[in-house]
Parts: sequence; C-alpha cells; structure tokens
Amino acid sequence: MNVKDGRCRAALTRRVRTDAARRSTRRALLLAAAAWPALAWAGRALGADPVSRPMPKSQAPWKIGVVHLGHQTEAPVVVGLRQGLKDLGYVEGRDVVLEIRAGQGQYSTALEATRRLVKAQVQMFVSAGTVATRAVKEAAGNLPVVFTQVGESISAGFVKSLRQPGGNLTGFSHVLPETTGKRLELLKELVPACRTVLLIFDPKNPTSEKAVAVARDSAKKLSMRLRERHIKDNNEVMQALEELDGKTTDAILVVPDSVVVNLGDRIIEKSRQKLVPVMFHEVTWVERGGLASYGASFVDLGRHAARYVDKIRKGAKPGQLPVELPTKFELVINLKTAKALGITIPQSVLFRADRVIE
Repeated sequence: MNVKDGRCRAALTRRVRTDAARRSTRRALLLAAAAWPALAWAGRALGADPVSRPMPKSQAPWKIGVVHLGHQTEAPVVVGLRQGLKDLGYVEGRDVVLEIRAGQGQYSTALEATRRLVKAQVQMFVSAGTVATRAVKEAAGNLPVVFTQVGESISAGFVKSLRQPGGNLTGFSHVLPETTGKRLELLKELVPACRTVLLIFDPKNPTSEKAVAVARDSAKKLSMRLRERHIKDNNEVMQALEELDGKTTDAILVVPDSVVVNLGDRIIEKSRQKLVPVMFHEVTWVERGGLASYGASFVDLGRHAARYVDKIRKGAKPGQLPVELPTKFELVINLKTAKALGITIPQSVLFRADRVIE
C-alpha cells in the first residue's frame, strides 16, 4: 500500500466513525424525546414537576398584604388563609410572606395600613369585610385583591358581576340573605319564649332589605312578630338601642348592615343591660359577648381565599375569577352570655352547635 492509499483509508475511517457518532447522538435524542412525556408524567405523580410547585426556591417570597377590621392580628380568616396556603404546598417565609394588619374597627386605620403596605411593595392583597375591602380598593391601585366577608360586592362597587368581576378584585361573599330565616328559627329554639324580635337596619341597604324580606316570611311561619326600626346612621342606631325595652322586645336579630354591625359592641352592651338576647350572623360578635350566631365560617372563607391567591400567583386575572358564595355555615353559642341573661339553652340546640363558648 502506497502513502496515498494509506491517507485515503485513514480519512475514510475517520468519516465512518464520525457518521456513527452522529447516528448514535441522533438516536439518543429521539429516544429522549419519546420518553419525555412518560418521564414528565412520572415526575408529576411523584410531586417533582417544577410547574406544580407553588414557588420556585430561587425566587423571593411573594408578599401578600392582609387587611381586616378586627382588633387582633390572627382573625379567623387569617387562620384559614394560612391553612389553605399550607395545604397547597406553600411554606410561609420561603414561598409567601403574610403582612397582616388589623384595622381596629376603623376605615381610616385600614386605609392607612393599606397605603403603608403598598409602599412596602406587597404584590397582592387579601381583605376581610366590606369596610376593609373598600379601604384596600382605594389605596391598592391595580394590585390584585381577593376579598372575603363581603355582602353585596356588586352594589359596593367592587365588581361588575359575580361571574365576570372585571378589574382587579374578586373573592368570596359571606352573606346569604336566605339564611336570615334560619337565624330566626334558631333564635326561637334558643329562646322558646321569644315572641317579638327587633330588627334594626338601613332600608336603603340592598343586602339588609333582602334579609328583612326573608325574616318577614319566616316570622309568619314561626308565629313571631317583627319590630322593624329603620336607621341611616350611628346616632339612629344608638337611639334605637336606648329605647330598647325588655318588656316589648324579646330578642334582637342583627341583619347584614354595615352601619349596625359596626356598633356590635354597643349592641351587646345594651342587650346585657336590658337582658335582651342578640342573634348575629358573624361569629366575631359572639366571641365578644353576643348570645349566638349562624353564618358562613370565616376560617373556611380564608381557605378558599388561599385557592384564589394560588391561581393569581400562577397567572390568573382576578377579573376572570367569579365571586363565590359560602358553602360552610356554623352555629356558635356563647354560654357565658346565656347565663348572664338568665337563659337556659336547650340541650337539643347545644348538641347541634359547631362551637360552644363557655
């Protein structure tokens, strides 16, 4: 073999080896592409799919401003929010940071808290209550907001419709006027001698008006009489309470009305003075001394809020997430208050209570 033939054979050998290497690489890539769907499915089944993780470790935690009108930081809705986020796989401090602010029952305090949180660069808000949500709406700009414990979100101007909220707010209502009849029925069971019930409300409030209409129908069926007192501001609520007479009024049924509810402490105070029991629709007031409440579980609303926080975190628009109604309701009874009022709660009602405060 001459030198020229040797060179040709060496070049041919190198070309064959190169072609073989290329074919091998191509086969490996094709096999990997074919195997990818199965591997991806297996990864998701084992919880290893990075897309399903709520927050990649490499990213900074998402800062969420939480504003409510309570007097303590750990309101029921906050407890539910924390539980819901944990159930979804979020780790507080690593994936999310909750900046919680209590409004102390004041719109101005909630508004100032919201403004400070915006300056602190939170990335979204969770609000609890109509007043707190109004404060957040005013100060949060275009940041996404998930509200809870709101009665009439449309008439309040928070959303355009329940199905298509539009804008940057959506969330969860806590008031169903239809449950007013159930509260009146429970009041009758709690205090069997109850015949006349006082309702204090603003007739211009659509939520209150619907609730009172339901109460009227239920009162007829229960052979009870309603004393309807129309109010439009705090002074008129206080006047109605001053006129409260245990001889002509057996109980008070608080309907969803922001003017009345904001004076919950005064209502409780007067009811104790006049020995008149009060049935609320929010558990907060039973914890503060009301006799009983029947309404949506605020802890459960917090859990649902976490679900919407997760959706928004992953790219969903608040305006495209429908406003949802409560699905879980609870009866809470304050036995301390019952004793102070000289009321003996029937055992049949206590057994049905979701929570009894002793």
